[in-house]
Amino acid sequence: MLSQRTVRQIIRTITSDYTARRLSITKVKSILGLRTSKATIARELKAYGYRRYVACRRPYILRAAGKKRLRLTLDHRW
Repeated sequence: MLSQRTVRQIIRTITSDYTARRLSITKVKSILGLRTSKATIARELKAYGYRRYVACRRPYILRAAGKKRLRLTLDHRW
């Protein structure tokens, strides 16, 4: 089991920036010098409600496509 302080430190490290959020548990373990297994770290993070999710960036909509989309929604309103 990991202490609350250690889990908070892991979460703080992971959420510091985009590149840190993409790190594997093995790399986080080596960066922080932890001696627990990967499964223990993953289990504790899950218990604290941390979900490893990186949102995908949506592409920009061109002005012409936006106008076409708006026209379609206005034509098919209830």
